Amino acid sequence: MIRKVFLPTILFVTMLFNLNAAEIVIDDATINPGETYNMTANNTYILDGFVFVEEGSVLNIEAGTVIKGKQGEAENASALIIARG
Repeated sequence: MIRKVFLPTILFVTMLFNLNAAEIVIDDATINPGETYNMTANNTYILDGFVFVEEGSVLNIEAGTVIKGKQGEAENASALIIARG
């Protein structure tokens, strides 16, 4: 009996959290040295083009965050590019 009640409760709570989620599109962008960008698990991030994280900048990605890239090839490709350092 507990299992039958527990699973629907988990699904309901998950749906509540997803209702507040936003879809954030990041066009060609650069996170410059000294800048910080935070990606949180309550949003879905869509990369539209090349997103560069330069040396000396900070990108925080919360556990469970969804990051997607738009379809495309060559100059229309999407990627998250992180510099060493």
